[in-house]
Amino acid sequence: MIKRNLTLVLLILLLGGVAQANVGPNTVTDIQIEGNEFIPTQDIMDVIEIEIGDEVDGSILRNNMEKIYEMGWFYDIYVDYEPYEGGLRLVFQVMENFEIKGIEFDGITVYTEEEIKEALELEIGYVLNTRKLNDDLRRLEERYQDDGYILARITDVQLSEEEQVLYVTIKEGYLNEVKIEGNEKTRDYVIEREFAIEEGAVFNAYKAQQTLQNIYNLGFFSEDISSSLEPVNQEENIFDLVISVQEVDTGNIGAGGGYNTRDGFYGFVDIQERNLLGRGQEVGVRAEIGRNRTYELYFTEPSLLGSPYSISLSLRRRVERDSLERMIDDELVEFDSREVRQGGSITLGHQYTDNLRFSTRARIDHSRTTYEDDILPASTTQLRALSFTVRRDMTDVPFATRVSPSTGGIDIGTIEKVGYLWGGDFDFFKYTLEFRRFYPGFRDDHTWALRYKGSWMSGPNLDEIPRNEKLLVGGPETVRGYPFGTFEGSRMLLFNAEYRFPIYGILEGAGFFDLGRSWNEGEYPRISEFGLGIGAGVRLDTPLGKLRLDLGYRPDAGQFRPHFSIGQTF
Repeated sequence: MIKRNLTLVLLILLLGGVAQANVGPNTVTDIQIEGNEFIPTQDIMDVIEIEIGDEVDGSILRNNMEKIYEMGWFYDIYVDYEPYEGGLRLVFQVMENFEIKGIEFDGITVYTEEEIKEALELEIGYVLNTRKLNDDLRRLEERYQDDGYILARITDVQLSEEEQVLYVTIKEGYLNEVKIEGNEKTRDYVIEREFAIEEGAVFNAYKAQQTLQNIYNLGFFSEDISSSLEPVNQEENIFDLVISVQEVDTGNIGAGGGYNTRDGFYGFVDIQERNLLGRGQEVGVRAEIGRNRTYELYFTEPSLLGSPYSISLSLRRRVERDSLERMIDDELVEFDSREVRQGGSITLGHQYTDNLRFSTRARIDHSRTTYEDDILPASTTQLRALSFTVRRDMTDVPFATRVSPSTGGIDIGTIEKVGYLWGGDFDFFKYTLEFRRFYPGFRDDHTWALRYKGSWMSGPNLDEIPRNEKLLVGGPETVRGYPFGTFEGSRMLLFNAEYRFPIYGILEGAGFFDLGRSWNEGEYPRISEFGLGIGAGVRLDTPLGKLRLDLGYRPDAGQFRPHFSIGQTF
């Protein structure tokens, strides 16, 4: 046993001697860290790749020093050598950054300092980490970029060891002036009131893009609206924005004719100017001549006295003839009537947000009806009304562009009060809700268009109000395939579905399905009693709008009926 133990000791000493013999003067025999007060030694050792037993190599040492420096806690690092157990002991001397007692920002106006500091990872009361600092500053610039402040940049970072405070200077990028080019007719102020940006404020790319969209929505310019930034003071990060526009024709004169069961054959002339004298005002006159005659004059000022409110005025006169049958002295008599209806309206509107608009409309109508050979005594009526409308537009195109939506929706709600405080011969309320939805079709340029509409009236003696004030269903705007006003009453439900698609150039096509009816209070019609119309039509895109010709089929009567009108059904 004693011999065996002695042999083991000799073997250990022999192996130790061999190992010692393998240690050269450049072999690493120990590694130490000095100078760190706050940062744990093990954290530093974890990034060092050189190990005991490795040969000292300059490139390897530089690589390890860089890894320690990349930790971000130190402002300087160097390595000492000293003999140790036949080799070298490496002593990494590290100099820690100072403890941060505060961060001060200069130049921030978009955000509060509290908002900025909450987004930073740097810890107050702890050693400065330059890696985290660089990451924080990069994220800060990215936040500006993501929020549309694309000119913002950090121009200076100062470290005050005496105060132990970090000073960060930011140049957010200011808009000096907006210049408009290319508008020969349109006044500058008409364009300027569409600005979502403000001179002297921090430049925001999203607001600049919204400005371009608002200008295009006016309908006075082509799609080729462009913008560019021109430096004014690069040191202070100040720029001018130059907007270039190309004007299009805004005056239109159109004439044509058509046929419908309500008016028979008729002709029309339409004169319109959507940018009167370059002031952004719209004026127009329209006349229809045939069995029935209509004359209309309208004017719209989009910015009343420079305010965000618009005002529209219209005057209208219609002469309408109708054939009637009445029992007179126990005899069925056929005779003609002539109604002259004239009046006007004034509408005050306000675009509350990009998608939400409010409007109030006051209207007055005066009607006088006479009968052939004075079979019945002449009658006159006066109607005065005030209505309030809310419109939410979530479609992909603005109304001013005269383009049909392909996605999104439009919600419209209206309350109209006739009579009472306003006077007149009638007293009732009319409520209307309408929902329009647009979805992509089977191809990219095809569209599904749906409309749901309901309306009802309340008040005394609703059966005595003029027919043109009742809820009428049937005709080109409601259920195609039926004569105008086939159904009338004080309650109404309507559903329309269209599949719209281009044919060639300015010619478009549509297939449609209409279902609707109106009825009086106390009646409860079944769905089988609703008017049903199906068919197809074409639309011709003109400066006056879409000229529409639809051929509707009425299944219950097996009849086709053409409908000619201007504009989409909805």
